[in-house]
Amino acid sequence: VRAELASFWRLWLQHGLGSRVSHHMLLYPNPYPKVRQRSWRWHFHPSFPLLLQLGGGIELRSNWLCYLMEFRDAVHTLAVDPRVPNKVRDAAKRRWPISISAIRLQHGTEGLTRFEMKYHQNGHGLYRLTTSAD
Repeated sequence: VRAELASFWRLWLQHGLGSRVSHHMLLYPNPYPKVRQRSWRWHFHPSFPLLLQLGGGIELRSNWLCYLMEFRDAVHTLAVDPRVPNKVRDAAKRRWPISISAIRLQHGTEGLTRFEMKYHQNGHGLYRLTTSAD
């Protein structure tokens, strides 16, 4: 499904459909590289806890390794911070283990997106973060 995710996640949870999700893929999101834009990244967005509360594993791909590391650290923070509501903290704990690995595209193979192909052709590193499926 292609959708405006913040609203989509909220509606799925409101209607009790969160457990029906098997897998989430966030493919090459805009990293919003400027400091003043940092809060626009998914892991700093107010809807981030909603994603963690839905069922299914999460796969995030980016050519910015630091973006994936920030995402992982944000999940960890939500999992251990006692100020976080229990349902969010429990959802974050269920996402472990989280792994980050390099993506190795073979010569002549297609990437999942045009961005993945473009970054690969331009010699960028490609990375994948995966979480537990809840």
